[in-house]
Amino acid sequence: GDTASYITYLKKAILNKDLDAESQVDMLTEFVQSLPSDSVVRVLGLSITRQLVNQHQSDPLILALYGDLLEMNNKLDTAAWAYSRSLQAKSSIEVWRKLMDNFLSRQMGDSLLKNSEKFIRLYPNLVDPHFYNAEAHLLKKDYTGALKSINRAIDNQPENNKPALANLYSVM
Repeated sequence: GDTASYITYLKKAILNKDLDAESQVDMLTEFVQSLPSDSVVRVLGLSITRQLVNQHQSDPLILALYGDLLEMNNKLDTAAWAYSRSLQAKSSIEVWRKLMDNFLSRQMGDSLLKNSEKFIRLYPNLVDPHFYNAEAHLLKKDYTGALKSINRAIDNQPENNKPALANLYSVM
């Protein structure tokens, strides 16, 4: 029941430089999820993660988690930076989606277009990169480009996934 001591000791454990990054991320994730989701916990989690980023400056897992916590704290510009840094270290479809959603939610058409094109080059047979590319073209009012991209997304979507296809057709 001594939350203050728990936080103090867990913070020391998480920031232990003898631990590998994956163990630190696991403990930090469990910590953030174990406490009530209030602003104090989010700020504390962000502070600890910032320290982990300093310890492991190019670890994709820590950078992605940092991006997640930044988004939880409504620091969307810095979250995009963290996701981009994570992707520089190691490509991950999930982190690509988070970066694309970040740009889309802020209606950053140029950034979304440029990065969705990179996403397409890495994963040309996935639906998501083409979907985000179509959204970027829509933001830029390039309806021809949007139509081409959404058609590529539809072509890559399995026909048995009717809800996903319906969503893509609604974008069209």
